[in-house]
Amino acid sequence: MDASDDTALLAHLKRVKERWLADEAFRDKAARDLAAALEEYHLTAPQTLVRAVLAPYDNGIADRETRPDEAQQRVLLRFLEHETDYMNFVYRDADRYEGCLPAYLRWRDRQIARNTIARGYMSMMSLYLPFAVELSDGCSVGCWFCGLSPDKFRGHREATPQALREWRQVLRAMHGMFGRYAQRGFLYWATDPLDNPDYEVFADVFAEELGRWPATTTSLAAKDLERTRALIERGREKRTPSSRFSITTLKMQDKIHRYFSAEELHDVDMVPVNKGSFLGLAQAGGVLTMAEKQPQRAANEKEKLEQVGVRWQTGGWDSSRQREYVHETICCVAGFLVNLVKRSVELITTVKASHLYPKGYEVLESATWDDAAQFSDIAAGMVRRQMATVPPGDGRLVLHPAVEYRADDGGCWFESGRGYRERFESPSAPGLHAAVADALRVAGNPESVAPVAEIRRRVSSGGGHAPALVGDALRELWQAGVLVEPGWARLETAR
Repeated sequence: MDASDDTALLAHLKRVKERWLADEAFRDKAARDLAAALEEYHLTAPQTLVRAVLAPYDNGIADRETRPDEAQQRVLLRFLEHETDYMNFVYRDADRYEGCLPAYLRWRDRQIARNTIARGYMSMMSLYLPFAVELSDGCSVGCWFCGLSPDKFRGHREATPQALREWRQVLRAMHGMFGRYAQRGFLYWATDPLDNPDYEVFADVFAEELGRWPATTTSLAAKDLERTRALIERGREKRTPSSRFSITTLKMQDKIHRYFSAEELHDVDMVPVNKGSFLGLAQAGGVLTMAEKQPQRAANEKEKLEQVGVRWQTGGWDSSRQREYVHETICCVAGFLVNLVKRSVELITTVKASHLYPKGYEVLESATWDDAAQFSDIAAGMVRRQMATVPPGDGRLVLHPAVEYRADDGGCWFESGRGYRERFESPSAPGLHAAVADALRVAGNPESVAPVAEIRRRVSSGGGHAPALVGDALRELWQAGVLVEPGWARLETAR
C-alpha cells in the first residue's frame, strides 16, 4: 500500500463508519458477516482496518487475531488524526489565544472549571467557543430533538452593502476582543446556515476579516447538492476548520452517498442523528420535552450516550462510570450570541440542560443595537461587568453544589461525582483552604452567605491566617470553579 493510496483508503474507511453508525440494518448484517455486508452495500475497505476503526464502538467486531500491518497502522493513525483535527484546532493550536483579552480567558477558564466539576469529562465537548452569529431568524428544518429548540423560520439577513458594512464592524469588534481566537467563531446557532441564501457571502467576509472560513454544520446538505458541493470546495479553499453534515434520516445519507464519492467527502464529517443511529441524542432541548411524553425513548437515547462514551474512554463497559459520559447540553459557546436579523447580542455560557434551562445555556446579559458602531461598546460593557478577574468584595460565593471536600495534612481535597478531583494547599498556611470551605458551606439559602470581604475577615480572625493569604485562597478556589456565585449554585442544582 503506497502513501499515495492513503487518502482514498481513508475516505472509504470513513464511509464504512458512516454507514455503520447511521444504519441499524447494516450493523446487524456486519455483526453476522462483515464481508457480505460490505459487498451488499458496495463498500470497499480491508476488513482488518474496518474492524479496527469500529472496535471502539463495538468490542464484538474487533479482530484480536489479525492485527493491521505496518502500512495499515499508518492509515489508522491518519484516520484518528482526522477525527481529532477540529478538537486540536480548538484546544491545542499553540497561537490560538494571541491577542485575546486576558479577562475573557480567565472567565472562560472558570466556565470550563465549573462545568468540569458538574459534568466531568463530557464538559470538554462543549468547546467554549468565543461567539456564534445567526444570519437568520428561526430555523426551517424543525428537528424535534434539537438541543436549542429553535423557533420556526421567519426570515434571513440579506447580504446588502449596508448589511456587509455592519457585518464587518461586528467582526472587527470580535477580532479586537478575541484576536486569533475569533477564528473559532461560527455562523449558526438555533438556525441552519443554509437557510440563508447569502451564507457563503457572509462566510467570505468572515475569512477576509479573520483569516479563514468559519466551521460549518448544516442539516440541509441534501436540499441543494450543487450548492453543497460548492460550499465544500469553498471551505477547503478558504481553510475552514470543519465542514459537517447532520444526518437526520437514513434517506438523506443515502442521497448524499449516491451524489458524492467517498473521496469527495474525505474531510467532511457526517453526524448521524437519525432514528436508528448508534449515537445517542444530547439530553437537552427537544429531548427533554420528549422525555415527558416518551420516557422510555429518552432513556434509550441516554443509554446510548453512556455506552458510547464509556467504551471510547475505557475500552470496555464499566457501568459505575456511565454518568460521566452523557451529553447534557449542545451549547458550545462561552461568549457572545449575535443575531444579525434582530441586531441582538447576548453574553452566554454553557450549563447543564434542565427544565429551568432546557437549552443548556444561561444568558448573562442581552442588548440590541441600532447602529453596528454601537456593537463594540455594548460587548465591551458586558466584558467589563461580567468578567471580573477577582471576586468582588461585596459579592457572595458558595461551594459548587457538586463538590465535596476533606482536609488532609494541611491541604484540602475537592471532589465531585463526575470524576473531578483536585488538591489545594498553602505551604505557609496549613489548613487554609479547608477553613475557607468550612466558612462557605451553606445549609439552606445561599443568599444567607456573608459577602466575600466578611468571609475573608472571619477566616482570618478565626484561624489566625493572614488576610492576604485568605484572599489568595478565595481567588484560587473561585478561579478553579470550586467556589461559585449563589446564582450559579441554584443553576447547577436545577432539574
